[in-house]
Amino acid sequence: MEEMPVYFGDVQISQDYSNLKQTLYAKWKDAVPGAYNQELTAQQREQQQKKLLTALDKFITQSDDPSSILNNLKAADDPPLYCGRALRNGEPTYSCRDCALDPTCVLCMQCFHLSGHKTHKYRVEINTSGGSGYCDCGDVDAWKTAPACSQHDKANLATKQDPEARLPEDIKRRAEVLIDVVLQHCYTVLVRQEYNRPLSELDNSSASKTSSNCFCVMLLNDEIHTYDQVIERLEKAVHCTRKEGVEYATTVDREGRTPVYRGPRSNCQKISSAIQEKFSSSDKKILEALIMHETVVAHQEFALSLLRWLEHLLEYSDGVRRVFCRVAMSPRGNTQSLVEDILLSDTLFWKATRQQFHQLFMTGVFKDVENKTLFAILFTKHYGAIYEKFVRDDHYRIASATVVTVQIYTVTTIVKVLIEKHHLIEVILRTILKESEKWKNERGILSFQRRRIAKDYDIFKKVQFALNDLKYALSSALPGLQWSTDMKKSFLAGFSTFLELFSQIQGMDGMKRFTTQHIEIEPEWETAFNIQLKSHDCIALLLRWCSSNTEILFDVYSTVLQHLVKLRDVSTCQITVAQHTVDCCMFEVGGTESYTSIHLPLHRMLAGLNNYLPEGVNFLSPQFAPLNKRMDLADLLEYPLRVLVLLAQVQADMWKRNGYSILNQIYYYQFVKCRQEMYDRDIQLLQAIAALMDPNSFIIHLLHKFNIASVFQQEEPLFSSLSVKLMTTLIDEFLHLLIIILGERYVEGVGEVTRDEIIQREIIHLLAINRMSHSDLDKNLPEDPNLETNLESNVQKVAEFQRTAASKGMYSLTDECRSQFNSCFYHYNKSDQSKAEDYQRLHRKNSGLDQALPIPSPPRWCSRYAAISKLYTCDVMLYLIHTLLGNMVAKRSKLKSESHTERVLHLITLALHNDKQACLAGDKSLAFVKAAQSYYGASDYHSARLNERFSIHDLLNKCVSSPHVTHEPIKDLLQYVLKYFVSVAEVEFEAAAQSSKTASPADDLFQQQAARDRQRRLNKAAKSRSKLLDKMAKMQRKFLLDSKDLFEECSNEAESQLKAASSLMDISSLDDTADPVALGLHQTPSHSHVDNFVCILCQGASTINDDSTIVYAALIQRSSVLSRKDTQAPEGTSVTMLFTPADLRSGVFTSTCGHPMHASCWKRYHENAVAKEQARAQRAFLGWRIPLFDIEKGEFYCPLCESIANAVLPVLPSVQKFQPSLPVSASVSEVTLTDWLKVLTQLSNAGVASAAVEEHCPFPDLARQAADTVFSQLMGLYDYIAALNETVLSEEMSGMVTKYLLSTYSVFKGVKVSPLEALEEKDLGPVIWNTTAYTIQVTEHLLRSDGKPLFGHLTQREEMCIMLLVRFASICRKVLPQSVVGLHCKTLLQGLLLPHPTQPNQFREILDIMSNNCILDIDVWHYLVSLVFALPSLFASRTHLIPTGSVNEQYLLHVLLSLHMTQIMLGSIPSESKSPVVNQPSSSATATQPEEDTNMDTEEDNSCKLIQVYMRIHASIGIVKPQSAPSARQLQTHIINASLPFLRCAALLFANLTDVPAPPALHALSDPPEEYAIISRYLAIPASPSELFIDEVVEILVNKCSDMRVQQRFSQGRWPLMVVEYPLKVNTLVKLPSDFSELINSASLFMCPNSMGSDESRTPTLCLICGEMLCSQSYCCQVEMPGFRSGSKDNSIGAASHHAIKCGNGSCMFLRVRQCQVVLLSGHNKGCFLPAPYVDDYGESDVQLKRGNPLHLCSTAYRDLHRLWLSHGIQQRVARSVIASSGHLLAEWFHL
Repeated sequence: MEEMPVYFGDVQISQDYSNLKQTLYAKWKDAVPGAYNQELTAQQREQQQKKLLTALDKFITQSDDPSSILNNLKAADDPPLYCGRALRNGEPTYSCRDCALDPTCVLCMQCFHLSGHKTHKYRVEINTSGGSGYCDCGDVDAWKTAPACSQHDKANLATKQDPEARLPEDIKRRAEVLIDVVLQHCYTVLVRQEYNRPLSELDNSSASKTSSNCFCVMLLNDEIHTYDQVIERLEKAVHCTRKEGVEYATTVDREGRTPVYRGPRSNCQKISSAIQEKFSSSDKKILEALIMHETVVAHQEFALSLLRWLEHLLEYSDGVRRVFCRVAMSPRGNTQSLVEDILLSDTLFWKATRQQFHQLFMTGVFKDVENKTLFAILFTKHYGAIYEKFVRDDHYRIASATVVTVQIYTVTTIVKVLIEKHHLIEVILRTILKESEKWKNERGILSFQRRRIAKDYDIFKKVQFALNDLKYALSSALPGLQWSTDMKKSFLAGFSTFLELFSQIQGMDGMKRFTTQHIEIEPEWETAFNIQLKSHDCIALLLRWCSSNTEILFDVYSTVLQHLVKLRDVSTCQITVAQHTVDCCMFEVGGTESYTSIHLPLHRMLAGLNNYLPEGVNFLSPQFAPLNKRMDLADLLEYPLRVLVLLAQVQADMWKRNGYSILNQIYYYQFVKCRQEMYDRDIQLLQAIAALMDPNSFIIHLLHKFNIASVFQQEEPLFSSLSVKLMTTLIDEFLHLLIIILGERYVEGVGEVTRDEIIQREIIHLLAINRMSHSDLDKNLPEDPNLETNLESNVQKVAEFQRTAASKGMYSLTDECRSQFNSCFYHYNKSDQSKAEDYQRLHRKNSGLDQALPIPSPPRWCSRYAAISKLYTCDVMLYLIHTLLGNMVAKRSKLKSESHTERVLHLITLALHNDKQACLAGDKSLAFVKAAQSYYGASDYHSARLNERFSIHDLLNKCVSSPHVTHEPIKDLLQYVLKYFVSVAEVEFEAAAQSSKTASPADDLFQQQAARDRQRRLNKAAKSRSKLLDKMAKMQRKFLLDSKDLFEECSNEAESQLKAASSLMDISSLDDTADPVALGLHQTPSHSHVDNFVCILCQGASTINDDSTIVYAALIQRSSVLSRKDTQAPEGTSVTMLFTPADLRSGVFTSTCGHPMHASCWKRYHENAVAKEQARAQRAFLGWRIPLFDIEKGEFYCPLCESIANAVLPVLPSVQKFQPSLPVSASVSEVTLTDWLKVLTQLSNAGVASAAVEEHCPFPDLARQAADTVFSQLMGLYDYIAALNETVLSEEMSGMVTKYLLSTYSVFKGVKVSPLEALEEKDLGPVIWNTTAYTIQVTEHLLRSDGKPLFGHLTQREEMCIMLLVRFASICRKVLPQSVVGLHCKTLLQGLLLPHPTQPNQFREILDIMSNNCILDIDVWHYLVSLVFALPSLFASRTHLIPTGSVNEQYLLHVLLSLHMTQIMLGSIPSESKSPVVNQPSSSATATQPEEDTNMDTEEDNSCKLIQVYMRIHASIGIVKPQSAPSARQLQTHIINASLPFLRCAALLFANLTDVPAPPALHALSDPPEEYAIISRYLAIPASPSELFIDEVVEILVNKCSDMRVQQRFSQGRWPLMVVEYPLKVNTLVKLPSDFSELINSASLFMCPNSMGSDESRTPTLCLICGEMLCSQSYCCQVEMPGFRSGSKDNSIGAASHHAIKCGNGSCMFLRVRQCQVVLLSGHNKGCFLPAPYVDDYGESDVQLKRGNPLHLCSTAYRDLHRLWLSHGIQQRVARSVIASSGHLLAEWFHL
């Protein structure tokens, strides 16, 4: 059958496809430059590029509809065995701690929730692989159990067939040829380093010559230069704007390169040279910029598009993917495969190309085990060459080919093949050794003292990544390890290579002690510990490999010995102690010419191997001959003992002249992440040697190396005071080491313990220091990623977990486990040991026990270490114990030390434990007990100084009465040891053996004696206490008799003050029979209280009546916490300060810390603080320190509590002191609300024309317009007020009032205003009224949010702040121009009382003031406050009147409450679904009500009246018959509930204005109707809402609702219904998902808005106030804000900082999702971090997600954040953080 012809476009391809490449090149030569021509629009370029790629699909399918054929191929594939989903950067990944073979095995979110692992213990982490990781679901090599989720578990491996077999032959052939051509073309074009012209096959010379500007300057990325350096260089070289520079820098960082200039070649050369100039002479690398032909750039960009197309093609069919693998990894003749070429050329590609190649490998190769294995073999073959190029590259590892090792070296089947057949271990280590050669000194040891000037140090740092690959390989191959011959050879070769690396580290960074002068330059020490940390896991894995095969174990043990033989020191000297002589090494630790190194990896490897040797095999066994003949045990002991002696000398301050280097090395030597393979191994090696060496010789070696043998060789050594102190410390450290060697057995292979018991002991001793959280325990426990620590299960056995909702959980040690506490625990440092002893003694004291800390019995030795017990009874040990105890009872001895005695008692107790264990095992020799009773010293020296011979037991008894034993804990311990000694010597061990689990007799005896001692001490203490109390009573009686007169005078004065000093909120003094009334004619007398203050600066006492002025530090800040973001006014709506918008979009909030100061004291303090901060700013300029406060904004800190403040709020007298109460005249009492409204309405009309102000009646025209009766009554009110005496403020107080006015106005305006300018501003008064109203409103919201009653639950500082603000708003008119205040008052009254204009020119003044606003746009609460403080200006022009709670305030509240209820009626009211529609009542219908309806009760009548008002109001806006009118009862209930917050605010205002105490019922929570009734009585307004709507009030409201602006708001087709619904709900933070992984997943989908949809945000940040997701801390989303950063030419700020200005007036709260961290921003450059409100099951947050425990939303923590925001505490929290970090470098918060 003849084959169908194949076409590419309109060109026929030959049957052998030999002309395909030529055809493609002919097409691309012309089309590619045109498709990437920058002169075209982006849409045109995209269309042409898409056309080029579609032609390839058509060629493969030979169809004009390739997508349908490709989709059919995809449908024909079997369900996938593997998920293989590429993980996005920032996406959450899940790793099962129970089932994953290693921590790199992860699941995507979808597979995890469909798997069984979600019920296991798992970790949640953020993917940071940069797109090189994928989901391991379905990979059986990655999971112990449940390898696939329910979706991928459906794929059956048995039914799988070859994917290529299902692929049609013609498509298969075309795909193979095309993939070969495309992949080869991409590699050739992308790797080519010739940039002047393209490949000859692609060169279109005629097209190139058509344009002279055919070159560009291509800026290349590196990870050396910073963003700022790149931007600054581009601004100078290319003359671009900063914004363009930021875009260039962002693109080059993301993509790897970007063109920054296009033009002639000559211009490009100049710009390229300018860019590549060095920033400084020390630059390691220039900023590289290439000159490239635009055709070359076009073909490279097209090649990158071809790779993306190829990746997309592979996803259609498994068969095509197999074809790709065969083409890419097959050798090409005598050359290597394309994959090998790509891997070896990886560093020649730019960043985007590298990542695309890596992604292509992920999609095409890694989803198939066979091809993945082949890829791993090829990678391992070139491992050294790939790493050699990587370490010299200027990109991070995430953009390198080496990043794929985590995918190939973590698969068990692949790694076993690589180790066995391709020597993977040796290959990896040879790569490291190759780079370490240049760092070896003349002794072959690594030395990095030159690293500060060495350019190759970065290379060595990067090559250490290979240790991670080694860890992956060793860990993955360990399960099911089979030792074939090839595997043994490969492993031994690799292990020998590893020892070569260790040989270069052995003895690294040796130190000698400085004795005469301090070290000048701190030596380098970090590199050695970095290598140790990175190789820690490899060492543990190598030991596990060795332990799995005895033959391998013997071979590697011998290999290690071969290296150690070379280190043998042959110089010795003889040391004699207790008649035993030993040859000891002459090396002196700390000698002037002796170098000591902490790094002994070879010795520690031997110690690790020793624990795995078979029973009966040790260093002396014939298996290791002749190596054990060439070195003895003393040679093995020497080096680890040097390190432990160095540790002791550092503790003795012998190395204090060596600087911090030695201290840091000692710290990391014992650090939890290093100690297992350093400190612990040294102890284990000493224990192993002690078990084999003669015990006397072993101790003498220790004495000699500690340099204290001479102390035990002379009868009475002569020391200087310094040497005595030094020797005392060294002996103490020596004894501590002996205790560790003899007592520390909790190591597998050393003691008979399990791994769980080891972990439990570590937990016990951590909790013995103090209570700890789960994270603290996890952090302080040794970490083994290859073995689970099972912390959760083990900690439950030894500790109790306690957690409250408001704090993280804490573990505390159970009482049963406290007996296992060992004060000499070898993982304690000195600080931990002291804390643990104090904590345990405190617990024993609280439990009624003595201060002794009993030493627990250690577990039994393993048989290999059992011989260590001989140390207890050897001659030298007994001699040491006898000598040290004898020092405490001898007549003369300079080495008396209670610490020595404590250590000796510890040793004796361990020996007694050993005798007891031996007795229980059947050995009843009681070796130590008998030796202690019979040993009397080694010479007559002891008898001579002790006057007689004493045994060790005798000396113990003598120490009890020794005057040198003074500390109570040591006395108690001595008693315990003696009793235990007796019990061990006399107990019947046969009975003890039968009940070994019960308490020991010694414990019983000790407890009995302890009880008797405790009772004796208690009796003695009670007797002393009784005597002391009697003595104190006598002294008191004598003092009272001597000062009788003074005492009576003080008592009377205190009693009088106590009666008058109760708070405004105090309810104890109120009359229970009558409720107080704050307003109107029946106002309750004010509650007088004494204002006494103590200045926190001078401690001087003052009262409000003194001449001195008292001020409080206050913080004034702009706020939007009450903003109704869901209901914004229509466009064009403008509201002045007099008419606060109903949506409360902005306000001014004031708070105070509550600490009083004299104004004069504060001025001096403030001047000093400003001068100090200015000097500090000058000193810290070069260091860019954080400014403590902004001087320009008037900020300072409270001297006492260090709260931030920007103003001082003066303490003004009570309103009643300015205008004391006078009898109310009869005419005043006759002024009704109707008359009051009539006069004010006429006044509003008359006020349009200017009128002269007279002495008694400020508006004479009013007399002619008002009725005679009304006018006479109102005149009585004027006369009443004007007759009061005016109190004049002092000059100092007036100054403070003016200063606070200025501060508030400056905050409101956002700029600094001079006093003269401020006082002339017409908005100065309204600003004060606004901040008073806003602060009260916020306080009410806080109380409502917390569920607290209105009174009695505010803090003292909150109460004081409201009181001072109300007083200030009342009295500040005395410093304001009265004409301005009067104008404000007229304006407010006109806006309230005048009807809406019906003619264009009617009320022109009102139209100018209230343009585009209506009743729906005004916040009535702010309206009320403004009118309360402005209305007195109408009654007098020459006197400054203040509100006192008269009928004026009562009627104002009445009218404005009615206005607020009208707003409520115009909003949405819930209606009953079954209730009939209420028709609008008419006047006639009302007049002809049925007679039976007149008998309704009052409540129903009121409700019906309320319905009538409701219908009339809706009729006035054009709604004749509302569709869903509520029932009468429902309407009344809703109005009461909705208006209650308004009334609560009013109650707070008038309680502080009138000083009338609130009713007791308001101090407790009550139902809304009940609370409404209580407040109504208190404020003297009608109890029923319907009674508020009298005819005159209704007319006013109807007129306001008849405004065309209100009607337009409700009309169809005009504005949407934008009405604020009441009651105002308390604003909350955004709702967060319960599971933190959901938030991470949503954040990973967030794309940077300025990256053209191609880049995810690196730091997605969620605004917790509005819920907007931002791209924070990124140059791509910075915004220009001129003037924001003072003193800087750069005005760019980050997206979060810009959003904080819009959303929170500069103070905002964000959640950085990937960091699991809350950010608080305040001001221009201040901020702080807080833990996120997400916690794990232990109640702990996880900043940076380091632990990975599943996190869930903590409602308590989130509620605390909400209250912090609602209470305006962000600025205070940030300020406190600034103080805490004042010494730190400047954090550029504006970049967030």
